[in-house]
Amino acid sequence: MKRYVLLLNVSLLAVLIAGCAQWGGDNPLGITGGSKQGYGENNDLSLPETSGEIDPNLVGKWSSYGDIFIIVFDFYADGTFTREEYYDRESNGSAEGTWSVSGDILTLRSGGDTQVYTYFINDNQLTLFYGDYVLVFYRGRVIG
Repeated sequence: MKRYVLLLNVSLLAVLIAGCAQWGGDNPLGITGGSKQGYGENNDLSLPETSGEIDPNLVGKWSSYGDIFIIVFDFYADGTFTREEYYDRESNGSAEGTWSVSGDILTLRSGGDTQVYTYFINDNQLTLFYGDYVLVFYRGRVIG
């Protein structure tokens, strides 16, 4: 049973990281009706502006892994990133784009999609918060 729950959670995380969600249907920023930003009066779904800062502690390779999946982010000092996904030891896609931070907010932009996370780094562990989901990455590449 635990294996099936893990597989379901991994599948959900892969979809989130792949950036398949559409801004009009989900509510990644937690904005509720009545606000003039987001889902409010004018339906302005624009994202908050970021300062474009680069956190040097985030630069490098970060991996998240489970029994049958591996997700690897490479964050570069020039503000670009690459993402690789593996499922059952086979490549399951990749992406590249730009990243920036503003305070504890990490913004990833790739192919016209934007994902916004709250992030926290503790030693060699990167934790990303996305709505109700928590994604944990470790510094370096996992060889499986």
